[in-house]
Parts: sequence; structure tokens; C-alpha cells
Amino acid sequence: MAVRCPVCGRKFDSEEQLEAHQQEHDVAPVIEHAGAGFACPTCGIEFDDIDQLIEHEATAHPAG
Repeated sequence: MAVRCPVCGRKFDSEEQLEAHQQEHDVAPVIEHAGAGFACPTCGIEFDDIDQLIEHEATAHPAG
């Protein structure tokens, strides 16, 4: 059963993956909730849905 991060809404396959991810929020900036949508912390583009923002970050601003 998939679980969602309560901070950013990202989905994970297990509680263990979620717990590891939540540690990232301790060192990374939290995604700003801008008005009715979600703003990319890197470029500021706003999205209506958290899943759209997550996809955008993965393609436009891949980590490492």
C-alpha cells in the first residue's frame, strides 16, 4: 500500500521509504504552498497538483 509524505505529498511504496524521505525535509527547503497551488522551490513555477510539481522537479531539476 502506497503512503504519502504529509509535508510534500510525494508517494512511497513503504513506510521505510517514507521515513527516509522525511529526513530530507529536515535539511531541504519545504515546498512552498503558493495560493491555490504548489511552487517549485528552484524556479518558482506554480502547479495545481503536488504530483505535477514532483514530476516537474524530476525532469527539470534532477538531483545529483
